[in-house]
Amino acid sequence: MHGARALIERGETVTVTRAAALNGISKATAYRYYSDAQTLSIEAALSVQTRAFSDVVAGAETTREKVCAVSAYIVDLALENEPAHRQYLARVLDASVADKGAAVSLRRGQRITMFEEALKDAHDTLLPDEFIEVVYALSAATGIEAVIALRDIVGVNTDTTRETVLIIANAILDRYLGPEKPNGRTR
Repeated sequence: MHGARALIERGETVTVTRAAALNGISKATAYRYYSDAQTLSIEAALSVQTRAFSDVVAGAETTREKVCAVSAYIVDLALENEPAHRQYLARVLDASVADKGAAVSLRRGQRITMFEEALKDAHDTLLPDEFIEVVYALSAATGIEAVIALRDIVGVNTDTTRETVLIIANAILDRYLGPEKPNGRTR
């Protein structure tokens, strides 16, 4: 997997053979673990080291502060690992096209789990369907998808990308939890 990650970071096409050569292992051994380059690319792209939720929200007291900390972390993670995350998204889109548009669900995203945890204190104040709606809305507004939309389509820089993701997160929270109070507190 480390060989595939190196290829991704250099912007090169990932093949099982090239990744095996970079790792110093035989092609047969590599194919035993990864039968195709698409699977290897997806796993390598997702192999970034992530922080624990408690570290991400350290110092955050309110639900809004926790959600904003998670939003900032997820977008920063996407920005710091942009080539790998773009490769991951490309492979998922390739698999979707090959399956004639069928949804490709490879694993439950870490951002979903983090947003669920950040919103835990607001769970009882939200209607049953609202909790999952806000988690999904926040998940869609962060990560590599937001980075691509803001950088490639809108044409903004890294700082503006991060600021915009936080503006969107706050707008979502305003919709579901109400606007932030003058003292900075919400639910």
